[in-house]
Amino acid sequence: MVTPLTENYFNFGELGNSLMYSLCGVEVIVGFFFVRWLSSKVADRVVLAVGLVICCTACIWCLIFLCKPQGGYEWQLSAFIVGVFLQLLGLPFVAVSQVSLFSKVTAEKTQGFSQGVRRSVGGLATILGPLWAGGLTNNLYIMLGMMLALLVMITGAAGCIVNVEAMFTQTEICPHSVTFPLPRSQMRQTCFAFIVEKNKDSLPIMVKILGV
Repeated sequence: MVTPLTENYFNFGELGNSLMYSLCGVEVIVGFFFVRWLSSKVADRVVLAVGLVICCTACIWCLIFLCKPQGGYEWQLSAFIVGVFLQLLGLPFVAVSQVSLFSKVTAEKTQGFSQGVRRSVGGLATILGPLWAGGLTNNLYIMLGMMLALLVMITGAAGCIVNVEAMFTQTEICPHSVTFPLPRSQMRQTCFAFIVEKNKDSLPIMVKILGV
């Protein structure tokens, strides 16, 4: 999507596009190093949330400033650079955290198959995405609007997944020794045993009150 836009709207040639992709590569590399440091300080779901918010902000920015450009060449180019910068800024956050979180919400026995399916879907998206977006360079509202809608859907789905993962890994409910996911029956037994252990001193009083 980026190369047709730079050629059609900003008259970039081979040299201009090469320089742009070189700078984009530097930004992505620095972003991955930053995410590596950040992931040791905060939870994966926080990293994912930050990345999705940045990507949504990039799409909204492009919808506002690129679909109906205002001002001269310099202003349009500046708005385009900011949009690309924000999109690439969110990429490392999403790329790193989604792999980590996906490994936590899939069973250990099916890790290889599940990760293979995830990578296959991602590979298919990298093929179909440019083919679809390439035909919409003259209708940015549809292209960017669809991107924003997909990002919102992904954000909602990711929120549901991380809430489930957090519900069964926080210490108030189950111990850290529990590996998610467990079979439903085993999960109930493990959590019940943990609650009983934490409240064993008050259980005799509860039994007398209930008359059991």
